[in-house]
Amino acid sequence: MKELTGYLTTLYKDFADNRRILEPEWERNARAYSMTEGYNVNQKLGVGNKNNPKDREDWRSKSVSDLTRVKTNAGKILVCDVLLVGGEIPMQIKENRTQGNLVEKVLSAGENDSPDGSPAGKSTGCDLMKRLIKEQLVQANADVALQKCVKSAAIYGEGISRIYTDTVRRQKFTRTAEGWEEQEITSECLKMRNVSVWHFFTDLEDRDIQNNIGIFERRMMSHTDVIRTFANDGPGNVQGAVDELKRTIASSGNEYGTVGKDNEPPYMKAISKRKKTLEVLEFWGRVPKKYLEKYRADEDESDVEIMAVIVENTLVRFTEVEKGNRPYVRISWEDPTDDIRGTGIADACSPAQQSMDSIIRLIEDNKKITCNAAFATQDRYFVNKHDSGKMYPGKQIRISSGCDDVRKAIQPIVFPDVGKAGFDLLQLYRESGSESSMIPEIAHGISPSSATTAYEVSVRNEKAGKYISDVVRGIDDNWIEPVARFFYKWNMLDPGIPDEFKGSFEIQAQGFASYNDRVLRMNALKEMLSLCLSNENVARMVNIRDLIAEWMKTNDLDAERFLPGEEGAGMHTEAMRQLMEQLEMKFRQIDGQLAEIMKALPALSQQSTLDAEKKTAEIRKIQAETMKLSAQAEAEQIKQSTNRAKVIADIEGKQRE
Repeated sequence: MKELTGYLTTLYKDFADNRRILEPEWERNARAYSMTEGYNVNQKLGVGNKNNPKDREDWRSKSVSDLTRVKTNAGKILVCDVLLVGGEIPMQIKENRTQGNLVEKVLSAGENDSPDGSPAGKSTGCDLMKRLIKEQLVQANADVALQKCVKSAAIYGEGISRIYTDTVRRQKFTRTAEGWEEQEITSECLKMRNVSVWHFFTDLEDRDIQNNIGIFERRMMSHTDVIRTFANDGPGNVQGAVDELKRTIASSGNEYGTVGKDNEPPYMKAISKRKKTLEVLEFWGRVPKKYLEKYRADEDESDVEIMAVIVENTLVRFTEVEKGNRPYVRISWEDPTDDIRGTGIADACSPAQQSMDSIIRLIEDNKKITCNAAFATQDRYFVNKHDSGKMYPGKQIRISSGCDDVRKAIQPIVFPDVGKAGFDLLQLYRESGSESSMIPEIAHGISPSSATTAYEVSVRNEKAGKYISDVVRGIDDNWIEPVARFFYKWNMLDPGIPDEFKGSFEIQAQGFASYNDRVLRMNALKEMLSLCLSNENVARMVNIRDLIAEWMKTNDLDAERFLPGEEGAGMHTEAMRQLMEQLEMKFRQIDGQLAEIMKALPALSQQSTLDAEKKTAEIRKIQAETMKLSAQAEAEQIKQSTNRAKVIADIEGKQRE
């Protein structure tokens, strides 16, 4: 095993040396995202705070722009909002049909289909397996791992997630004759976690982490954790390795191992008194057979896939594994083109970020000079020579009797304020950062400038949407599908899962499809609502309530909460119907009264003029009441139409916001 340990140790050092070219870029992106103040910023404009020791006065500004942080968070939220609708990983399982031969595919479909046209016995298995995998993904915290992976890709250009097994303990209560009895149930399940790019070492000559030379994941552990984890009775642990490790640490005189490495994450460098200092290297990859004792006698020069763990140059765990099952997935925000790593939002914002940092520091330095009073003094006119030092409010200065004018002893100096010239450059580079990152300002809640037309805003949003959809497609291919396939294979090989769940299925990632469906569906619903608002004939034929409910569901709103039920939806219609019935009854009564009065009109001529005028006044009163009721009915109809138009207009206004 010593030859294998030496080979892996050398391979790890080679991977680490090859990766050094990436670490300065990662440090730059990490500082820009965390808005860390400091001197070491490569500026491209002005004479602000540089790496010049003469420029390192304490008063100089060390401010950092928030461009990278804002754009990175906005991009991460846009992608995760699409992928994690409802908190579930978007994936689908379908029956695995024969590919490439149309005749065999048709015959296979005819043999397996049931009389009703559905695959016999397959649809149930697909549904059960899909539900099982989605439940396992929730239990494995896959959504949290995906969010951290997307954020890492936005900052560093790449994100890595790890699938591992863990023992879950649950409490179960059963009823007995004496009462309730508690039982502990243990089960082995899959879990997921994020892996920092700083702890991930791989072959940079081949980006396929499933088939390249191998992967090293570094973990820092304490002395006690190493002994407990790699005990001799553990699965795959090398017998006597822990005892050898103890002797190695004791002979070196360093109980805590190697402290502090230049390729560690920034947060670990900031911790001064560390306890987890033993370097644990977990390797998944291929090694030549000549380094393994069982293959040493063979003349075959091929390699074999293994998993090994090395702690401080001591092999503590070793086992052979099946090829193609390395439990890691990696995504890139933008796939590299003739480069050794993917690029993220922080890389795209870096030029504008550095220029903005320089301009902000220049403006602040100028303001510190112009906003603080400066004086020129003549010490020979001061009684106390120390009075020519620092100034403060209320300071009393004694002038000698030989000075006939105080202005000879002290004069204020006014420096020109040129800081305003930098604000135009700030706006220029902020817009440059938005264009290079493909994340428009409206995506993180900032309204576009007045000089930007509505058409330009629409085009930017459209292009940004296509850019995000391309990122989502990459996550589909490199994260969702491999993870779901890993869980599917785990279930197929688990004897504890019933055969009803199993079958020859294929995994399909639905992140890109759900993104397109959501965006296209939202636009179609918006156009339909606008059409109903502008055309009354169409509005009468369309169920407005169901249309609004679908629009709310597309925007992740609870339609049942904000919209009344069927009974509530018909309340206004029912009230309108009752009002019309009452008005119709009242109209019939008025018509009857008018008819009786009209019959009696011929006899009015024989009566006095006063009676005739009285009857005429009654007629006019009844006619006025009739007109009033008609106006009320018309006003009520207009009110109902206005309320409906207002609801649709409010929804459209919220959509525009």
